[in-house]
Amino acid sequence: MAIIKLNGANGISGIAPSASAINDGTNSKSKIAFHRWKLGSTYTASTGVNDITGAFSEQIEVGTAMSYSSGIWTFPYTGQWQIVANLVGNSSTSSTYRGLKVLTTTNNSSYSSQVAGYTGQDATHYYMSSYYSIMFDVTDVSNCKVKVQTEMQQTGAVASQTWLEFFYLGDT
Repeated sequence: MAIIKLNGANGISGIAPSASAINDGTNSKSKIAFHRWKLGSTYTASTGVNDITGAFSEQIEVGTAMSYSSGIWTFPYTGQWQIVANLVGNSSTSSTYRGLKVLTTTNNSSYSSQVAGYTGQDATHYYMSSYYSIMFDVTDVSNCKVKVQTEMQQTGAVASQTWLEFFYLGDT
């Protein structure tokens, strides 16, 4: 986010506010939040369905911080959130599918898949990249959470270029 100021004949200059200057308005309807989490290192995903519990670290934080622990993200406040995920990986052997699932819970217990996507591979191409987006209505920050899973026909690497982004869109 940048504040643009016109300087007449001198052109345009941009002024970027410091993180402390952004008011996330947690007690108003003007909340702001954007968070990007990136996998810190390559994660080996076993054959079958597995939670990605690797060490994600927050790269960008605007607004009140989300929390992450053992593969689970917790939201800082209620409302409509867009979750965007990008999976990057490879394998040393061919397989017919590799994929990512984004799962949510509204009771802090039972997770259900909201979006899943798969890439196919042949005998000579072993790389994958998949992009996903969902909307999630967070009605209770103690119970509404997100996690991601891989589903692999063969064990393979989930690369450190894998990331998730969380956008706060507005109140419910």
